[in-house]
Amino acid sequence: MNKLLLLILVLVMSVIADFAEAKRIEIPPITEGHPRLLLKKSDIEIIKQRINQKQEPWFGGWTDLKASLDKQIENNREPKPYTGPDCLHGFFPVCDKDANYARDLAMAYWITGEKKYADQSLKMLAGWAQNDPLPGADFDPNINYPALGMAVGRASMAFIWTYDLLYDYPDFKPEQKKAVEEWFQLLLSHLKEGIKRWEENDFYDKQYYQNHVASDCMATLAIGYAIGDEELVRYALDSEKNSRDVLDVFEGCILMRGKKLYYRDPQPRNVHNGEISDRYRHFELGGHNKSGYVTKPNRGLQYCSLTLLLMTTAAEIAYNNGVDLYSYSAAGGENLELCFDFYADFYRLKDDSLRGGYYIGEKDRIRPLIEAGVFELGYKRYPKNKSIELLLSSMDRAKSEMWILGRPAVYFGQPIGSK
Repeated sequence: MNKLLLLILVLVMSVIADFAEAKRIEIPPITEGHPRLLLKKSDIEIIKQRINQKQEPWFGGWTDLKASLDKQIENNREPKPYTGPDCLHGFFPVCDKDANYARDLAMAYWITGEKKYADQSLKMLAGWAQNDPLPGADFDPNINYPALGMAVGRASMAFIWTYDLLYDYPDFKPEQKKAVEEWFQLLLSHLKEGIKRWEENDFYDKQYYQNHVASDCMATLAIGYAIGDEELVRYALDSEKNSRDVLDVFEGCILMRGKKLYYRDPQPRNVHNGEISDRYRHFELGGHNKSGYVTKPNRGLQYCSLTLLLMTTAAEIAYNNGVDLYSYSAAGGENLELCFDFYADFYRLKDDSLRGGYYIGEKDRIRPLIEAGVFELGYKRYPKNKSIELLLSSMDRAKSEMWILGRPAVYFGQPIGSK
């Protein structure tokens, strides 16, 4: 009888644990083959077709990219893995540069079928993942302590995507894949340590939602889907075990009228639906941590664009694996399309006085070809959104380049007015 009661108790506790685990969305098993992160095979076939038919902006963007890649191959560009102690000013810029090059090479292989691009891409990826010592193995916690997760997440994202794109390449050997996955586990440990540092320090003066936490969850999600770890995917997307999962970040980073803002925001009443929490980077603020760092002023739009990019990248990865975050609205009505709606006109009109004038002073830093590339993904998923359509119609889309997304018009662009 006691054994029966014990069994019943275990079953009841298991059920309670299941209900306690957050289930705001359904997360299906991973069934997609590679590539499955930001582009699928069907997406790439459409890209190839548009390039072959010399459609713009795909043909112009691709022609420029191919010329750049060919020149770098001709110049025998080599991987330059950073193995030093500085996650932010050492690892970040070097890894980001090599990772974006590797990603574009992998895309060039898919577009042309030419082996030289895949070989060079694999050389870059393996050059980091198989280096001894491993990049990221010796970060010094006394150097840029708060930046760990953000720096690792943003810098490595294009390498994670490269792994996904190259996965079925015949010359990508099992031992190389194993080495890459082991390196990703090291990077994952930094992502988890990064968010832990913020939690243990009250998010450095109560900066509860901003680009750092968005970078952490985006890269964690990408690693989960890249290596096929369903438990990690759930942890990244929607889990009580993760205080800053993707859904939490959406709800926290997307502002709504009447929502409580960062307590040091000087204009707490001037807020619109779809603004992003990083807007307070418009102001010069110090005292977030003991380092004495003071934020540079007039960076509100820049950092809001960054967080929008990180959230949208996570949304696209989820979407390609059966989780539609583009249609998802949090409890307060927070939805990704609101962000695209709010910020599109700033980049189209290059006018910092819009929407109540909060961002006045940032006109010289409104850079559509650098920061508005994420609107290509926005238009792909919100094809009836006129604000996005007007913005893209005003841009020389083929020339746009952006963090993580590379050549967004080439990779994600859609014909204007097609739907």
